[in-house]
Amino acid sequence: MKRYVFVLLILVSIVISSIQIQAKELMNDEKPVATYVGENGIQIISYASAWNTEEKLKSVYIELLKNKHGNEISYLSKIYIYPNSNVNGAGYYYPDYYIDKDGKYTYKTDATIEIYNGNKYTQLSQIARTLAHEYGHHFTYYYLITKENKANDKWVESKYAKIRNLNNHLKITYLGDQTKKYIHKWDIAEIIADDYVQFYGSELAKKTRNYYDVKERIQNNSITYTYYYGDFNLLPQENLDIPLAADIYGLADYFYALSGVNLSSIPENINVSEPRLSSINRVHESYNEYLFEWKNVNSNEAKNEKEYTLIMYEKGAYSDPIPLKTIYSGERAFAVAGSAIDISKGRAILENYEGEYEIRLFVKDKNGYMHGSNIVEVSIKPKDNANLLFSDVKDNYWAVDYIYYLTNKEMVEGYKNNTFRPDNVISRAEFMSFLIRSLKDVEVKKTTSGTHWFVNQGYRDAAFSTGLIQSKSYSAAYYDASITRKEMVNMVYILLKRQGINVNINYSANLTDISKDSFKNEISTVSYYGIINGYPDRTFKPEKHATRAEAIKMIYKFIIKLGL
Repeated sequence: MKRYVFVLLILVSIVISSIQIQAKELMNDEKPVATYVGENGIQIISYASAWNTEEKLKSVYIELLKNKHGNEISYLSKIYIYPNSNVNGAGYYYPDYYIDKDGKYTYKTDATIEIYNGNKYTQLSQIARTLAHEYGHHFTYYYLITKENKANDKWVESKYAKIRNLNNHLKITYLGDQTKKYIHKWDIAEIIADDYVQFYGSELAKKTRNYYDVKERIQNNSITYTYYYGDFNLLPQENLDIPLAADIYGLADYFYALSGVNLSSIPENINVSEPRLSSINRVHESYNEYLFEWKNVNSNEAKNEKEYTLIMYEKGAYSDPIPLKTIYSGERAFAVAGSAIDISKGRAILENYEGEYEIRLFVKDKNGYMHGSNIVEVSIKPKDNANLLFSDVKDNYWAVDYIYYLTNKEMVEGYKNNTFRPDNVISRAEFMSFLIRSLKDVEVKKTTSGTHWFVNQGYRDAAFSTGLIQSKSYSAAYYDASITRKEMVNMVYILLKRQGINVNINYSANLTDISKDSFKNEISTVSYYGIINGYPDRTFKPEKHATRAEAIKMIYKFIIKLGL
């Protein structure tokens, strides 16, 4: 159902048990394809053919150092890169410490990190998050052991657990805990390593991605696209049942007090608003669009100060996120999900959601820290209960696609009672206002010089400047009168000429009732460009008053011809 392509990059972890399998033991006697030794003696050793040069391994070393670190880095000796997957996940950390007879822990200097799938993830950006997470294990193991004298089976009793509100949490566990079922995301070692990434991770490890909603994807012709679970604004931490690190009061101070490693900056103290599903509207036949809205943190934010990303999940399925949209401060706070159509380009995303969902808004503050809203439960009704965009434009109405297309482009509009009245005749003022709104180079300025809406909203002046009318002194009766089909064609002809389209064409439309009409040339020219076709009986009925639906179809054909 979902038109998203996910690349699995789960951030896994340290494990100390009888089932752990160290990858270097599985390589038997194979020799590394490349080795690099950093200035501090850390070795980067690759068995993956995609990481086969000293230059590539040096880039891994440089990326490692971009994660904030202190004295603990001197206790890391090696980073291995292996070609294939491993039962341990995407990465693995092996601590190196011992405990003396008095129960005192001492850290040794041969801790190692392993990175897997090196022949699959061939770019530094694809392994940066895993590298930061595994180094987060090294960082937190070292300081909790050396400063609080606690191995991971006692971390639930640490100051960290108390500040993180994990000390009394029934689901918190550690690998090797025999008292409860092991769930990776509730392993306290995994949670604190994720917290390290959020506070100290490199820029590349916390790289975000711009997600586009269905309307943007239709416009950009990106109906499907690929991204990674490592995208920071998609999955800032594995366990989304608990708050993000930057939203925990005192947690950043704890990390500094524990390690002495300064944060680059202080997380902002912000309150993220809860997003909401504001409407479900019919787009085409039985397919719907879902409009989500929220309020930005501050109404006076500087442009691009904060980044907002809306994510949706089937209820409880946080491992299968549906990214809806990314915006920045200064942009309208909304996202459209579900279905979208651009009939002019032959593109469509047709997807409905039904059932119980949850939505969450992630906000990256100006200092690069991620914050999250509360999780909001959303119940989406079956598709046959969705609202029609207009109550009187049914799915099988002949002009439904034209009406929806121009409405979504904000070129036309219906009435306040949620009707469009497609079969009503259209006035000159209505038709001209719709035509003018389709022109990107025409500015409409409101005025107070008249009493008619067409004048006050600036359409009269725009119509005069574009040649649709030859005088500004027409009465209200002229504007309110129903427009004929040949008048519409004449106005379209005027705008074609204005836009530089060749109208000096020797062409006679195959229509039986225009030979003696004063607008015969205009009708034939507009017909030549495919903007009108006439009726099935080969008549055009030039004197007939046009309906709103007929006018919309003509405007649609006009803007497609001009590429507007």
